[in-house]
Amino acid sequence: MAAKEESSLETQLAKRGFESVSVTRPMAAGEVKVEATKLHRLPTVGGEPVYAQIPVSLSVKLDKSGRIQSIEGDTPSDSAVKDAVHFLNGLRERGQVVDETSPSTPDQEGRASAPRPTHQIVRDEQGRRVLRRQRISMV
Repeated sequence: MAAKEESSLETQLAKRGFESVSVTRPMAAGEVKVEATKLHRLPTVGGEPVYAQIPVSLSVKLDKSGRIQSIEGDTPSDSAVKDAVHFLNGLRERGQVVDETSPSTPDQEGRASAPRPTHQIVRDEQGRRVLRRQRISMV
């Protein structure tokens, strides 16, 4: 697949909510295998839902001009969703996620504590609460 077509495919998939798009291989005529991430609602208890980017494997059918005709496999697997929930819960337990809706907690001297979160939950353009990586921890 030519770079121009790949870029066009990436743009088309981005408009459908996919990120980190990588064409893994061409398949039958007009069909390609794609690895990407898709924003997906995590099953959480109470409060507003949290969305996270979850890996998906897609089969994309294209017409002769390179436009998407159909997409198969755009729903994350149950195990990928379960892993994402486990990951979010672990971040919360270790204090590595900051939620824009949560007030900061003061330390023993009354100052706002300064944890070094690796992730944050922020609102996107549609008002959804989305888990985003903020930095990488080397510990």
